[in-house]
Amino acid sequence: MEALEIRKRLVLDNPQRYEPDVATTQNNLGAMYYNLNAYDRAEAVYLEALSKSESGWYLDNPQRYEPDVAMTQNNLGAMYYNLNAYGRAEAAYLEALEIRKRLALDNPQRYEPDVATTQNNLGAMYYNLNAYDRAEAAYLEALEIRKRLVLDNPQRYEPDVAMTQNNLGTMYIPG
Repeated sequence: MEALEIRKRLVLDNPQRYEPDVATTQNNLGAMYYNLNAYDRAEAVYLEALSKSESGWYLDNPQRYEPDVAMTQNNLGAMYYNLNAYGRAEAAYLEALEIRKRLALDNPQRYEPDVATTQNNLGAMYYNLNAYDRAEAAYLEALEIRKRLVLDNPQRYEPDVAMTQNNLGTMYIPG
């Protein structure tokens, strides 16, 4: 909290420089509140962090800050999913996915792992909603990306391939 208060004071003198730091701190604070099961507080700081992206600093350099916005959206999606607020979870995940796919066009090595993570998250949510066609499509896209990534770095990405294959396998079990 102290870091957030300091950064909010610094914003008064130089918003262009410090508003991104405020948004990052809010995202981190949201993750902490989420882990403490303080979901109302987590949601509030996540949403405040996202509202910062509507200001000039973000619009002046979206390529620099879009990864942070996507991470906050993905975090919100995970929180909403765990709270069974599936419509809000899907909206947040889809926003994160849209940003991450756009970023992956220019830098696939850096951003495709994030695309696969969000696809896997969507797959899990759709599976739990019995939307099996949508779950399968999300899982298969995650798996395709992860299999491609494993070629360059098996140590890093084989566990992710195994996780997505396990998710698919669980989905295919009858009954």
